[in-house]
Amino acid sequence: MAELLTYLTSVWDVYEKASWEDRYVLISQICSGGMKFGDGVFRSGGLHPVFRHTRRELEEKNLLYSSD
Repeated sequence: MAELLTYLTSVWDVYEKASWEDRYVLISQICSGGMKFGDGVFRSGGLHPVFRHTRRELEEKNLLYSSD
């Protein structure tokens, strides 16, 4: 439960700073499996280009799946 709370807090930090369009993209990514939670990795095509300015924050917080 603590791990889920940490994840949601991290995503919320990014969400708060995002524009309305970027918030929609972030929610879409979470729902489509583009985000990862704990040890479980959920894959998708990655973030939409409109979300680039907060992508760095997601990567720094290790919340974004990387195909590398």
